[in-house]
Amino acid sequence: MKFLSLKIRNFLTIGDADPISLDNRGLCLIQGMNEDDTSATSNGVGKSSIPDALCWALYGATARGESGDAVVNNTVKKNTLVQVVMQDGATTYRISRYRKDAEFKNQTFIHAASGDGELWVDMSKGTESETQEVINQVMGCSLDVFMAAIYAGQEEMPDLPKMTDKQLKLLIEEAAGVERLEQAYAVARDELGRAKVLMESHLTKRNLSKEHLAATQAKIAKARMEFDEFESGRKARHESYLSASQTTKLLMTKLLAELKARDALALTTEGAVIDAQLATHDDQSKARLKAQSLLNDKQRRLSRQQDAIKLATDVAATLKYRLDNAAAEVMKPCPACGKPGGEEHDVETFRAHIKGELTKQLQAIQALKKELTEVYLPEVADAQAQFDSIVLPDVSAIAARRSAINVELGKIETIKNHLRLSKKDYDTSNEQAARALTDPNPLEAVITMLKTNETEYEHGLGVLETSIAESETKLEIANSVVKVFGPAGVRAHILDTVTPFLNERTADYLSVLSDGNISAVWSTLSTTAKGDLKEKFNIDVTNEKGAKTFKGLSGGEKRKVRLAAMLALQDLVASRATKPIELWIGDEIDDALDSAGLERLMGVLERKARERGTVLVISHNDLKCWIDNTVTVTKRDGLSAISGYLCE
Repeated sequence: MKFLSLKIRNFLTIGDADPISLDNRGLCLIQGMNEDDTSATSNGVGKSSIPDALCWALYGATARGESGDAVVNNTVKKNTLVQVVMQDGATTYRISRYRKDAEFKNQTFIHAASGDGELWVDMSKGTESETQEVINQVMGCSLDVFMAAIYAGQEEMPDLPKMTDKQLKLLIEEAAGVERLEQAYAVARDELGRAKVLMESHLTKRNLSKEHLAATQAKIAKARMEFDEFESGRKARHESYLSASQTTKLLMTKLLAELKARDALALTTEGAVIDAQLATHDDQSKARLKAQSLLNDKQRRLSRQQDAIKLATDVAATLKYRLDNAAAEVMKPCPACGKPGGEEHDVETFRAHIKGELTKQLQAIQALKKELTEVYLPEVADAQAQFDSIVLPDVSAIAARRSAINVELGKIETIKNHLRLSKKDYDTSNEQAARALTDPNPLEAVITMLKTNETEYEHGLGVLETSIAESETKLEIANSVVKVFGPAGVRAHILDTVTPFLNERTADYLSVLSDGNISAVWSTLSTTAKGDLKEKFNIDVTNEKGAKTFKGLSGGEKRKVRLAAMLALQDLVASRATKPIELWIGDEIDDALDSAGLERLMGVLERKARERGTVLVISHNDLKCWIDNTVTVTKRDGLSAISGYLCE
């Protein structure tokens, strides 16, 4: 994997840099000049922004952990873009990552082209996370491996000698490409899990089938016992039914005698005569009720006429009083029209008016009395006579007799019903007695059905035993595969194989950096406090002329060990046939080194540049006496510009 070019826009301190060439550029020094802050000669200009931009374009995070809007330039505040073009074999990839861009917002794209890159194919997915998965597959490593293998920063250089067993294993497994074995291990565990579930299912089914078979066999034994009991009880049941038949026959004879002792026909005839008499009584009762209703109506009409005469008489009395007291009455308001009285009214005229009204009222009274005498009183008398003419006889005696007849007829009907039921029981007992000797045994069908079930369960058990044998074989294979791909299998073997390579490369680099005085040995075993060996991945560091542990080394010596271990790890990544990365970046790695150490470091970097094509060294120190090719990052008015070797 080689990086061809890098394009940067409004990223961290960098304003616009396009293109930055990264392909086979040898050993290159990146330095800075800060014109915005005279107190900082080269710091804060954005030297580290170049590898940060590369990291961010590939993984969405810088080498120092910045992500999101934090990477947007503080002066422009928008339209951030980093685009990297790289080549893997015959395929060229272009990755473009945007932030707060006017057109593409916060999107990431990856395009691929073959040959000369004339036709680009979009490999981006629907979401950022899915697109990042595509980029990770193209890179062949995660951000952690990328950082640990090709990047050494003053703040982010991995402290490999201080890492735990788990951290070192994870890092080296991924660097060696063992993550595929981890995936295979996960698949193997899934297969083992499925094989266990299948085996458990078969065993559960077998146990259930055995339970069903045992229960069925118990039912068969019980059914056979009941079959024999049914056969041996035929004669007893036959005799029992015959005995019941004889008992019922005796009851029927008794019921017939009782029925003959009661004369149902005579009772029915007498009841009909009584019913006719009661019907006549009912007609008379209805006629008397009708006459009573008519009499009540006539009496109400008479009462209303009498009330009318009384009312008219009261009115006439009032008029007579007013006539007799005309002088006083004429002064009162008129009760008819409501006009007020007074002295201006004529008393004689008032008398004449009242006298006329009184005459009319007396005539009306005479007419009402005449109608009372000629119409209403005769009607009431006729209705009373009609009512009195209807006399009801006393029928209580014949009604009591009719009730007694009904009771007797009910008893006769009860005897008849009892006789019919007894006849039915008699016939049923005789039929049951006959069938008791010839009916098929009902347990025979039950036994046949249970035997069929028994055969099916036995067959099912045979099939399950075969399946269990096959599942046991699959389970053994799945267990073996899990062991092969597990931590103690191929992965452990690979770690054991990788360890000599790492030791060789680390020793090679330390021989240059420390004149062979410091040794760092990668080991898969460690010694406990009791002197026992246990499996643990670690790096043992000693100085033949100084400290015996990594903690006891000086700062410069620790820097050399970290650098040597990191370079060895990068060589391991580069040794992977599928994704060797032709780039290495050192950010302030010369810090804390004396002149002798710096000279040895340059020898290592020159060799690394010949092996890998491009090595970028970021430093605030003047290294031009060792590195000819230089790039300058100049910060002015909040934006940094890049000039020099990589931009030519």
